[in-house]
Amino acid sequence: MGENRVMKNKPGVTEMLAKYAASLKYEDLPKEVTEIAMKCILDSVGITLGATTQGLGHEKLLGLIKNIGGREESTILGLGYKVPACMAAFANGALAGALDYDDILDDIPMHPSDVTVPASLAIAEHKGRVSGKDLITAVTLGNDIICRMGLSIAKRPKGYQLDWSFKSIFGIFGGTAACSNLLGLDAEQAEDAMGIALCQTAGTFQPRFTPDATIWNMSTGFPAMSAVLSSLMALTGITGGKRTLEGEAGFYKMYFEDDWNSDVLTADLGTKFEMAQLSFKPWPGIRHTHSYVDATLKIMREHNILSEDIRKVTLFVAGWVQKFCEPLEERRKPKILLEAKFSLPYLVAVAATRGRILIRNVTPAGLRDPDVLEFAEKVTWEHDDRFSAENKLGPAMVKIELRNGKSYTKAVNFAYGNPQNPISWQDLTDKFRDCASYSAKPISKENIERIIEMISHLDEIDNIAEIIKFLY
Repeated sequence: MGENRVMKNKPGVTEMLAKYAASLKYEDLPKEVTEIAMKCILDSVGITLGATTQGLGHEKLLGLIKNIGGREESTILGLGYKVPACMAAFANGALAGALDYDDILDDIPMHPSDVTVPASLAIAEHKGRVSGKDLITAVTLGNDIICRMGLSIAKRPKGYQLDWSFKSIFGIFGGTAACSNLLGLDAEQAEDAMGIALCQTAGTFQPRFTPDATIWNMSTGFPAMSAVLSSLMALTGITGGKRTLEGEAGFYKMYFEDDWNSDVLTADLGTKFEMAQLSFKPWPGIRHTHSYVDATLKIMREHNILSEDIRKVTLFVAGWVQKFCEPLEERRKPKILLEAKFSLPYLVAVAATRGRILIRNVTPAGLRDPDVLEFAEKVTWEHDDRFSAENKLGPAMVKIELRNGKSYTKAVNFAYGNPQNPISWQDLTDKFRDCASYSAKPISKENIERIIEMISHLDEIDNIAEIIKFLY
């Protein structure tokens, strides 16, 4: 009986995360973690701005949201008009994942900031005054919980399968925690908010099997909206179920047959921040292609190779990555943007001919670039078991053969942007400048630089409204 009483009184994982959400403060965060959070915010904001004109079908969504109208609470970035907080989170969340350019946990393919940043910004404006430190804390908290939930599946004995859209089903809980923290919910209210979030949890990969399904690149709008709604509902006193994650009909039972690593989810809460494992994408396109792009560029830079010097490029692939090379002729000449972002030979050709990959390279005009299409005919692949399904995201190997008979091979273990191969501040800010230049309401170069400066010193900002006024 004594053992049962101990077990009964032991906090469940949902309760532990709720207490974490209610108690985390900026002063608890190591400096290196706050710097990562500021990069997440800068990166997500930039992508959101760019997607206002470069997202697929997003103009229809934004028009719908504007027509629905409602109380003017929170800003749709890049456009400037305000809508209810839930709808602003929906719009900005849908934009944040639109360009396949968003931060990612390489161990399991999901994109935390797509949800946490739009949801947190919407709540911040709804609340009226939120400091930069508060925003950093909320995004850190939300991203940490999302990463922990993802790793709880990635680090179970059988690992993960791509059965669910992880950015959605994990994102809603991290986003809800972030909003709960900003609203000052206590632990019981935060747990209620997670219980309410469970009733809205959903995410499927099915749209990816339809190449022209625009809803895929809008899908993170749903968990961002639900995170705002769940936390506001809890604030009003609406209660949710307990044991949301571990319960008899809870999240892990519903989605993963109760097979998960609970230690990864709860170990060292508040002292170890798993969001430190996040990677930042240096180029638009599915993350699995980036290690091959990186290897190609490294060979060319290390040996001062020009694209016209190259006779042949061979990509050594297997398993998951091999799918992005087949059928080869179609991958060399993608017809639509969603195909281009998954086409490894095309993206390698862009990198080789242009020295990098920018948004303009994955636009309708970019897909018709004759130099890129000509070079893509030189890109081929070979099956290599070293890059089997178990290595879904890196390592990679590329061989470049020159017209003069020389050849060079480069292996990459971690794609550029991974913490083991980190993106430079210069490349991250150049990415922001490129994205922001596509904002629906043009932002001056002076204001773009001002935004970069303000977010890089976000801990010194008293009210994030000071930044938002420059984001349109």
